[in-house]
Amino acid sequence: MSGSFTDTTDRALLNYLTGTSLGGWTPPTTTYIMLLTADPALTATIPTDPTLAELPELSAAGYNRQVVTWSSATTPANGISQIQNSNLVTFGPFTAPAGSGTATTFGALVNVGSGTSGEVFAVWKWDNAVLSPQNQSITIPIANLSLTQQ
Repeated sequence: MSGSFTDTTDRALLNYLTGTSLGGWTPPTTTYIMLLTADPALTATIPTDPTLAELPELSAAGYNRQVVTWSSATTPANGISQIQNSNLVTFGPFTAPAGSGTATTFGALVNVGSGTSGEVFAVWKWDNAVLSPQNQSITIPIANLSLTQQ
């Protein structure tokens, strides 16, 4: 599934390509995936550019944002460049009797492992809502997250 860049990321890419200022934005050395319980476009002041504090993050025993690593970007014959996750991303196990408690329907790529100060780079809508039972995990397979640029 392909994620959508936020407006902040779009501006940073354009500024990088043209050699202009990144406006205080520093490219991350580590990126994290967070699970969301609702469409961030509905909770953000600017639907295409949510802040970290505006994201409806899952809250459950056993949940933490997880590091995601990336393959090298490629450009297949169709001319759309893409990059995909190169690690299995595992959330949990969820230890509460209700498991994850709430279904996760979206994910976000961010630059901090916790808290609400940081950048949101991209958002994904899951194909199906995901809910984990007690003592089980939610996983995102290798090459299941992608970012594309044409």
